[in-house]
Amino acid sequence: MNAFLEECRMRQRAGDLPGAASPEVREARERAMRYCLQTGLPTRRMESWRHTAGKMDCTPDPPRLVVGEAEPADADPDRDLVAMDRRQAHRMVFVNGRFAPELCDWHGLPDGVWLTGTARVADARPELLTPWLDPEPDGEERGFAALNQALWRDGAFVHFAPGVQLQKPLHLLFLATPGQEQRFLAPRSMVFLEEGARARVIESYASSGGNGHFTDAFTTLVLGRDANLEHLLLLNESGSARHVGGMRVVQRGGSRLESRLVALGGAVTRQEVEVVLTEAHAECEQEGVLWARGRQHMDFQTRMLHNADWTRSRQRFQGVLEDAGQGVLHGLVRIPPGLRRIRAEQSIATLLLSDAARMDAQPCLEILSDAVECHHGASVGCLDAEALFYLTSRGLTPERARQLLIRGFVEEMVQRVRPVSVRDWLMSNLERARRSP
Repeated sequence: MNAFLEECRMRQRAGDLPGAASPEVREARERAMRYCLQTGLPTRRMESWRHTAGKMDCTPDPPRLVVGEAEPADADPDRDLVAMDRRQAHRMVFVNGRFAPELCDWHGLPDGVWLTGTARVADARPELLTPWLDPEPDGEERGFAALNQALWRDGAFVHFAPGVQLQKPLHLLFLATPGQEQRFLAPRSMVFLEEGARARVIESYASSGGNGHFTDAFTTLVLGRDANLEHLLLLNESGSARHVGGMRVVQRGGSRLESRLVALGGAVTRQEVEVVLTEAHAECEQEGVLWARGRQHMDFQTRMLHNADWTRSRQRFQGVLEDAGQGVLHGLVRIPPGLRRIRAEQSIATLLLSDAARMDAQPCLEILSDAVECHHGASVGCLDAEALFYLTSRGLTPERARQLLIRGFVEEMVQRVRPVSVRDWLMSNLERARRSP
């Protein structure tokens, strides 16, 4: 691992990363790299990483690792894999971590929407990025977020002007293609909604082949006053890929976020989400499903920070674990002293479909104020034997009865996805995951 980080430092100092002409961007990269070298990447000794850290050590010797590089996007990706029809969504495509304008489709995009790559912004207008490059990682467990800050090459930069109403969803597709070398991809994306803007954004990660790449992604979402965002994150990379993702959300007064996380693919997948409700009447509804099969390992870590009066949050996470699949669902709600009129709900439900499947579920409330209303809970169980018997007694095969019960477990969350075309697209991905070997 030390050799890997030293190779990363050489890449970071090579001067060919975006924003090299900006002292602020260079300093942010250098600061993050120093942190990585001093602290190292997460280990099992760190509480939030004790189930996952050992499974993330996929970094080979530096000569075999291609850090931040990407081959040209000279081939049309397998659009049937995750891409929706042009009538259903605007689309931005990134191949091996780099913006591929020739594969994008945003016909009919309304005025007031700016779409480009973060690399272009870093070179042309770095002042738009630097306020959102973390000054220091928050705690010793954020090593991959720091590594992304040191090495990112590109990502999506999306800006919605005040009052913009986006009718069709915007699909940010990050596609990894096969290569002779194992790739380390570090996309960094930023989505800004100014006052009163409304939009739906889909952020999906997929692979068009079985290469064992490592994705270290980080996304920043900023919602201005009274902005409304529906965000769907779909993690569906190949069965040999490893993915560590970070997402930080900042919400101003009166804004509303509907966030949905779905993890289906990858050998090892970890997603960290931090939501900061900074002003009164900000609301966040967060839901997620992880579906682990074979020997897949999936880990969701969420932090909901209520930093103002009259804020609300609701979190619901579900896990479906088959074969020897392993899952981790940890959620924290934090309310500092002195705040009031806050409402927070948190629940975790897990469906175990085999004796070898394992889930670690831990909802957590850190409440330092009395004038609040908070609830949390967790449940783990298997398919209801009586329900299976009832369905088979009505003529369904045992396998069909089992499929219906599993679908019913996750469908409540899926039914809240809008519009219907995106809902159907998401359900088809869930069905594909269930049928795959």
